Order: sequence, then structure tokens, then C-alpha cells
Amino acid sequence: MIRLIFSGSLTVAPSESRMAAYLADCQQRFARHGISGLMVLMGCDFLQVMEGPAADVAHEYDLLAAQNHRYRITLLARQAIERRMFTDWHMGLVSPPQPGVEASVLLSPSLLDLQRYVPQNDGEQHMLHIIDEFIAGKWHLTPPFDASRPITVLRKNH
Repeated sequence: MIRLIFSGSLTVAPSESRMAAYLADCQQRFARHGISGLMVLMGCDFLQVMEGPAADVAHEYDLLAAQNHRYRITLLARQAIERRMFTDWHMGLVSPPQPGVEASVLLSPSLLDLQRYVPQNDGEQHMLHIIDEFIAGKWHLTPPFDASRPITVLRKNH
């Protein structure tokens, strides 16, 4: 199994309905292929973690990378893994609160859901460090986002 960690930028910030549709599509595809992970979304910038069978994770990454008219993507880390860190999520979402949007629309928010993970090895520690750095503003390709700490909205596997 592998874990890919990459950042990117959308050409336009997604609407709530577009994001919900994207997450639903990812969750269905990822469930079929045994992929888990999460996405951190801050404005137009995102960081994504995908874990699972090497060929399937690489295929999903290649699909995103091929859409360079919609996304600018930079691979930050590729790790061989023995166990998944995000076993409960085919795709979780970490995003800052949006003015006028109920966080409960996607699910119960809590940054603690992400902070509860205790890394079991150097690879997991490195991944959590990359996520923290992204939340703090590193690897963003668009102008600085109003960086209130993001909330965590995670959809658990069924």
C-alpha cells in the first residue's frame, strides 16, 4: 500500500453543492478501490491524502494530475505504508467555516477529529506535519486565505 500527499489549487472556489457532489463521487470511487484519505480545503487551495493499493491510488492521482486545466497539483510525499491512518474515511474534508454556511450541512465539525490521531511511525508523523504546515499557509498557490483555523468535517465509511 502507499500514501500520496499532494497539494493543488482550483481555478474557482467550489460551491457547497459542487463540493458535496465531488465528495460523494470520490467516496463511491474510493470505496470500490479500497482507497481512504482526506482533503484539506482552504479557499481555492487544497491538500489531499490518499491511502490504499499502490496501483489504485496512483491511478486516482494520475486522473487528477491529467486535469491540469482545472487543478494545479504538486506531489509532496509518496510513502510506502503497512497500515492506513484514515481507515474510517474514504474521503474526509477539512475546511474553514464559510460565512453563512451551516457546517452541519456536510457533517458535525470538529478539528479534534484530525488532532486525535496519534502517529505510530515516522511516515504518519511526517504526514501530520505536512497537514499542519498546509493549514498554516505553506504550499498555497493562491493569495493568502482568511486563515481562521479550519474545522474538520469528516464522513465516516459506512
